[in-house]
Amino acid sequence: TALPILNGSSGEGFRFGGQLFANVTRHIHASAGLSLFNTVYGLSPLFTANVSRRLDDNLTGQLTLRTGIQSSLRSALIRETPSHRVAFVFQLGLQQSFIQATYVYRFRDDDSTNVVVSGKVGTMSMQINCGVEKQITKISRLGMTMSVGIPDGVVLKLKLTRASQELRIPIHLSNEILPDALLYGSVVPVAVFWLAKYFIIDPFVKRKSEQDRVERQQAAAGEAERLRAEA
Repeated sequence: TALPILNGSSGEGFRFGGQLFANVTRHIHASAGLSLFNTVYGLSPLFTANVSRRLDDNLTGQLTLRTGIQSSLRSALIRETPSHRVAFVFQLGLQQSFIQATYVYRFRDDDSTNVVVSGKVGTMSMQINCGVEKQITKISRLGMTMSVGIPDGVVLKLKLTRASQELRIPIHLSNEILPDALLYGSVVPVAVFWLAKYFIIDPFVKRKSEQDRVERQQAAAGEAERLRAEA
């Protein structure tokens, strides 16, 4: 089966294109997309093709080809379980080639909290990321990531996701890798995150759950009263 999708966007430049998804076999999925986006030289085309194969219950391999200004060939190997996710990516590109590894740990007693660690070494940069993500409501997630690398230095990245909307706030702490910047970018955000979790997020979620429970009880009581009245 094949599924065509058209999409468009504006704001950071005009972009319009389409994608086609197909299930080749039970374990092989493919997609292809063509889009036009605005650059300083005018409209530029971008073609993307992806093939994904499920190797076993927890292991998936992917191969992605991109043509255009950011032409590249990328291969990925992803292993995912209920509590862990490990991904290895290797890319050969005109602008940049790199090797990247990512590890995600999901707390088994609280599947809404993830710890993410990743490392990336490329022809133009080197980067190590460490962060935590927390689901604060049914449709909202809050994430904090400290990025240390060359040439960006030390950057604290905040991300708030609500449904399909995403807000990113990068805070550049230092152009060089300095101990003070590492302290402010790691210990302080983690302390603020856990304080906010225990004193703001958890009480809010608890109140919301209690409110939903009361509403369900009231709805059930109203339905029972209606049935008694009809009887």
